[in-house]
Amino acid sequence: MGPAGTVTPLHFDTLLSHNLFFQIYGAKQFTILPPAQAMCCGRRGWRWFDVDPEKPDYVRFPQYERATPAVVTVSAGDILYNRRGIVGG
Repeated sequence: MGPAGTVTPLHFDTLLSHNLFFQIYGAKQFTILPPAQAMCCGRRGWRWFDVDPEKPDYVRFPQYERATPAVVTVSAGDILYNRRGIVGG
């Protein structure tokens, strides 16, 4: 649970497992990329990424231009099933 405006940087879940996200109220936007595109996202540490998918800095992360992010909006009553993707939102 989190307040309005909460943003999480691109990352993948620590257990490398499947994930269900339930939206109870309002809406939340996610940016999702396939795991094979991790090298395009400016990896920091083992699970976080520095590129901002909403305003990518192509000077710092030129490889992100090759990425194919999907933007998904989850509304109240929706469930997002994420199967080991890189996600931020």
